[in-house]
Amino acid sequence: MLKATWRINTLFNADAQTVSEEILGIGDNVKPDEIVKYAREHKDSELHKCFTWDDSAAAVKWRIHEARSIIGNLVIVKDQNEESEPMYIRIFHKTAETNYQPISLYVKDMDKYQMLLDEAMRELRAFKKKYANLSELQEIWDLID
Repeated sequence: MLKATWRINTLFNADAQTVSEEILGIGDNVKPDEIVKYAREHKDSELHKCFTWDDSAAAVKWRIHEARSIIGNLVIVKDQNEESEPMYIRIFHKTAETNYQPISLYVKDMDKYQMLLDEAMRELRAFKKKYANLSELQEIWDLID
């Protein structure tokens, strides 16, 4: 059996293997609301530790999540015509410090632009790692390398 682990170790204060087993125990086709329900009903579970149960604190976290969603979904539409697909350009870019800066700053500053290119390559490699077992994508993996 494979051992589960957290991708980001500091995100949850619970044992990843136990959480994985608890979710698998809910069913083979589990929905997020079913996970929340299980965690709420099983206060002694590892899964319960993964959630913010104080409603005030959870509301603040949710609004921060919404703010990230807002800023991440603001785009400029470029080259929209009948013959081509529209190109969506994000207005803001998330920095390493988890702040957001206008993407126009990256175009003007070569160091920032290089950082953006480096980040794009890291994300492509992560995508490749995630789907490496799909042999139909081998041509794309070769381009990423």
